[in-house]
Amino acid sequence: MRTHLALRRGLALTLCLAAAGAGLATPAAAAARATAPADAVVLSIFGEPGDPITGGTPHVWRSGADSVRVTWSGDGLRITTQNPGGERFVFDLIPPAGEPMTVGTHHDPTARPTPGRAVLNVTGGDRSCTAGQSGRFEVLDFAAETDRFWALFEQRCAGAGGSYFGEIRINARPTRGPLIAPSRLQFPARAFGSGALSVPITVVNTATEPLAFGTPMIEGRPAKSTASRLGDDDIGIAGTVSFAVRESTCAAVPAGESCTVWVTYSPLFPGPVEAYLVLPDPNTGERYRSSLAGFVD
Repeated sequence: MRTHLALRRGLALTLCLAAAGAGLATPAAAAARATAPADAVVLSIFGEPGDPITGGTPHVWRSGADSVRVTWSGDGLRITTQNPGGERFVFDLIPPAGEPMTVGTHHDPTARPTPGRAVLNVTGGDRSCTAGQSGRFEVLDFAAETDRFWALFEQRCAGAGGSYFGEIRINARPTRGPLIAPSRLQFPARAFGSGALSVPITVVNTATEPLAFGTPMIEGRPAKSTASRLGDDDIGIAGTVSFAVRESTCAAVPAGESCTVWVTYSPLFPGPVEAYLVLPDPNTGERYRSSLAGFVD
């Protein structure tokens, strides 16, 4: 109830964060932003072959580097993004009509609010799902009082050859080390034995000193499900086999600069698989990571 009231009363606000700085619309927004980490908004989107929304190009937007506008309206959320000189993307995430935003999975079989159904709608440039769409968004973390929000999304346009998917983080809990986007990469469900899919993970050195990384690696993580006993062991061997580092530009990264690690998922085991992408720092012994997840129908 407290969350619902806070959303209704206090979340009709706008965060406007651009490369030149942060323009804040209200005192409530300013209070929330004051305690947020340097990169308060980070949004990643990727597409499978045949997806019309991404146009075949992955995107990562973050406040302080790109134009990112976040608007809460009632219980829904709209994010408008644009790279300098790039296309404009709009993301709408709305829980089922009459329900507050909560942690959990919201399915999206419709394009507008309907009781019992949520809305996920994304447009990129002049591209949209004109014949309808299906998909979901999963809220992993949410705090109305500080506008903290973390969600994964996946959607497929009707008649399209592939899905688009990604991660949204707003005012995320502070973490040590570089910014990794996405912090959790959930690949779309794929058929057993279908082709591999590669996705670029962006690593941003937000420190004031250069960072050095050793060779990126895949580390096993047990899948927390009984759907696939083969992938649900103590060391997560199915994950280490299903995921691989294709290539990396992450070695020495100057302050404020970024690098990329391409991760490939191959649907080799039935059910869910989990793993970590690990970036070791040979100078400090630190190990930075992003979690990986895949599922075979």
